[in-house]
Amino acid sequence: QTAVKAIQGITDTPLQLDTTKPDALETGLRIYNGKPIVNSVNGEEESMQTVLPLVKKYGASVVGLTLDKNGIPKTAQGRFEIAERILNRALSLGIRREDVYIDCLTLTASAEQAGVMETLEAVRRVKQELGLKTVLGVSNISFGLPSRELVTRNFLTMALYAGLDLPIINPNTDSMTSAVRTYKLLANIDKNAVDFIAHYGGENAQTSAPSKPQSADMTLEAAVSAGLKSEAGAITSVLLENTEPMHIVNQYLIPALDKAGMEFEKGKIFLPQLISSASAAQSAFEVIKSYLCEHSTETVNRGTIVLATVKGDIHDIGKNLVVLMLRNYGYQVIDLGK
Repeated sequence: QTAVKAIQGITDTPLQLDTTKPDALETGLRIYNGKPIVNSVNGEEESMQTVLPLVKKYGASVVGLTLDKNGIPKTAQGRFEIAERILNRALSLGIRREDVYIDCLTLTASAEQAGVMETLEAVRRVKQELGLKTVLGVSNISFGLPSRELVTRNFLTMALYAGLDLPIINPNTDSMTSAVRTYKLLANIDKNAVDFIAHYGGENAQTSAPSKPQSADMTLEAAVSAGLKSEAGAITSVLLENTEPMHIVNQYLIPALDKAGMEFEKGKIFLPQLISSASAAQSAFEVIKSYLCEHSTETVNRGTIVLATVKGDIHDIGKNLVVLMLRNYGYQVIDLGK
């Protein structure tokens, strides 16, 4: 009770309550402000009967360990069965599926080498077949081995690919945090590489994701800069109520694109942000084109350009970006593709 009150008095970070004493656990849950995680319940009947009712009573989340009175199963199937047992009991008590996290338990590769892939297979099955969030104490894998950081980093990447959601790592170890950021980039979790670029883009790069301006104060230039497609289109629609279409193009959109291009050349932004800005500008141009079709015979057309990627060259991102930019500047582009 004293520990929970003291820690919550200095931080609003959610806490995980870890104790083997049911009375202490209930005391902590009763005075906790917010939604804690209980660590932990396992597949033993006594553990489930004691812990899960408290989780339900106080609206907490819970970590389920894939072990029981027989210890940690050697196989992925054995650990999966315990995870399923914990989940079914939790659901029967009215605990939500999303409040159950499963730890498939990492055994050291130095003593249980065959168990490494069993752990990863258990993570994959719990994630895919049970639809649960997964937890692993990643560094356990390298205990007793040389180059522990090397082993741990590679295991972390393998586990993330298998479906690990919540790796327990030292956030001050750059190789661990960089592995997570790189995985999120490659797995399309870190959209437009915002977090990755913020950390590794160099001194001139944006050090954080572009903040989304408040809708009431947002300008068209800000929407384009932040890559906000729907907002750019909406702002353009409002501007068209009292602003000439070509004035919007020449005074707002083209300067915004020019700025994005210059920042790209200087290394302040990178290709994902450049493409996002171009896409947002394209959204605004589409609104202008629709307006012109409805209100006049004037067209925004500086000429026609035909583009293609030569046969055998699969790297067409440069061509696609040129197509987008030319269209933004008022050219009709016929894109032949590859």
